Amino acid sequence: MATDTAIRGGQEQSSRGVAESGKSCPVNVGMDERHVTLVLGGMLTAMGLLRFRPLTALLGGALVYRGMTGHCTAYQALGIDTNEHE
Repeated sequence: MATDTAIRGGQEQSSRGVAESGKSCPVNVGMDERHVTLVLGGMLTAMGLLRFRPLTALLGGALVYRGMTGHCTAYQALGIDTNEHE
């Protein structure tokens, strides 16, 4: 699926960015969860922008970011990792 390739490409880029910047941003969200997050985040963002509800658009944008990067700060704080490690 094209989305898988795009997301995995983002993982490779973010891994390189982590090494260069020295900040840790591990992938801790599984692929299925990322797909659902991207779809729901996109829908919330669109709904928020169309209905002029900035908080809804902001929440949707945060979910899109989470889906693209595969990193969830809340999961990190709670020690949760749903990513299937190879």
